[in-house]
Amino acid sequence: MRLKRSRNETAISLAEVVVVVAVIAIMATVAVSTINNVVPAARSEIATRNLNFLNGALHSYEQAVGELATNSSLTNIITWLTTRDPDVPGSPYLSTNSNFQIVSDQNTYRARWGGRFFEMTPPGESGTGLNLLQMEGSTN
Repeated sequence: MRLKRSRNETAISLAEVVVVVAVIAIMATVAVSTINNVVPAARSEIATRNLNFLNGALHSYEQAVGELATNSSLTNIITWLTTRDPDVPGSPYLSTNSNFQIVSDQNTYRARWGGRFFEMTPPGESGTGLNLLQMEGSTN
């Protein structure tokens, strides 16, 4: 027994399938290229925000204690900012739970101590500093 198709039944043609696949491919290409542009911009924004946060904490510390020793090491600066000192009002200026990693990885943003404030070293440049993308925690 053979069933006959009624005229109201339709099927998808090969041309329609090809057009749909082509449209999906174009949309995927646009999405991937957009994501590839957004991720570096987001990393740059996070690094800039964290750098400004560090410099703000440093400024608060300097206001509380007076002059900073400009020849201090990066490790000393971080210790001063994360230590609760009864003689320094408002300390600590950075959370003691913060995760500060000193790295020389040229693939990430780093904050290096410039003698008066922290300066950013972007990816591609050599130098050692705090990894600005791995900082955790905030003020107390």
